[in-house]
Amino acid sequence: MAKNSKSETSKTPRLVRNNGKGAATAAAPARTEVESPRPPQPASDPDSFERLNEMIRIRAYQLYEQRGRADGFEAQDWLQAEEEVMEQYRKRTA
Repeated sequence: MAKNSKSETSKTPRLVRNNGKGAATAAAPARTEVESPRPPQPASDPDSFERLNEMIRIRAYQLYEQRGRADGFEAQDWLQAEEEVMEQYRKRTA
């Protein structure tokens, strides 16, 4: 296998001196991007996001039917359904 001619960055932490007594610590990796906070995650079950999404979809459809199946309110129905389902979820997990 041919080696890349560009120097590759090591994935191991680099040791740097941080005091005059010779003690060394691992250098923190450089951050090139500002990390945004992650949105709250559902329960640790990996399928819970899909279940919540399905519940929101069903509730949004119920709202659509309650309105007499009037078109043009998809985003409003989805946001209202999302708010209702997430409120129920928060109450159950609190």
